[in-house]
Amino acid sequence: PTLEGCTRGIWISTSAMKDGSNDCHTFLLDCEGAGDPLENDEASNIRIALICILISNVFMFNNTGRPDRTSLQFLSYLITIRKRMPTSETDETPNFPSFLWVFRDFFLQLPVRKDTKEPYTLQEYMLERVLTTTTSNNTDDSIIIDSLLNDFKSMNVMSVSYPKRQLNDEAFDSNEMSKLDTIPWNEIHEDFRNDVQAVIDQ
Repeated sequence: PTLEGCTRGIWISTSAMKDGSNDCHTFLLDCEGAGDPLENDEASNIRIALICILISNVFMFNNTGRPDRTSLQFLSYLITIRKRMPTSETDETPNFPSFLWVFRDFFLQLPVRKDTKEPYTLQEYMLERVLTTTTSNNTDDSIIIDSLLNDFKSMNVMSVSYPKRQLNDEAFDSNEMSKLDTIPWNEIHEDFRNDVQAVIDQ
């Protein structure tokens, strides 16, 4: 793992995942992350995100940390993109894909609902406690939230736990983490594998 971003521009997979149910092939795009003070600028973030949104069926935004409003700063490009997105021929609705927000290395315990005494799901918590415009005094935040909830075809929030060893629940060391794709899948903890599979199924 490193603090320096590895992706520059947009990376497209050279192989596709085939969906056996409909014979469709899925290609993965990995775009340069927003927020790198040494490499990124706002105009570059907007261009890269706009291209990905235009050619994707699902736009996945992944980040670490708490599920709160601080993450919205990395989605500020949506303010400009919603103005530039073409609309469909039949109505004024922009042609946005589905939005999938993934919190990786997630380990936090979600609070309990007052009405049912059951814990929030991450999706419920984000929609009911975070992505609400009624409690926001920040105009940019309100525009970003409105775009997430109304521009995209759908919005789902999921989490992926921190990868550990299946055998003894121990964390991988930094060298192993940098080469996680070389570790046999069945040696990684089933919680992580299940979380990843759930994201793929989206």
